[in-house]
Amino acid sequence: MFVLSGCGPRPGPSTVDQARLEFSRSAFCPMPRVSAGRTIELPHPPAPIASDPERLAMWRATWEREAMEEPRQTIAVSGCGERAEYACWALVGQVRVGRALRTVYYGSSCNQEAR
Repeated sequence: MFVLSGCGPRPGPSTVDQARLEFSRSAFCPMPRVSAGRTIELPHPPAPIASDPERLAMWRATWEREAMEEPRQTIAVSGCGERAEYACWALVGQVRVGRALRTVYYGSSCNQEAR
């Protein structure tokens, strides 16, 4: 018997790719014509920060970093003259490696948001 170490099920598509796939299926739009990207809604910065470009850059970077850590991701998808937004979640788990736990990415799940 021949066994390769480190082999296992391949991880599923990323949240962006999963949203593209869902959109392609529901809109009957070929995958090469579908584009997608994660959207992050930022609140309006306080006036003193908004008027200072350097402070605004620091404020924006902090908000974006915190948003990237959220389990729910909003993905904007477009193609074939149509647009949609999807709420997506990365599916992760933890595997014990020796005494430590390692986070493993399994895939993603997306639902179309009503507008």
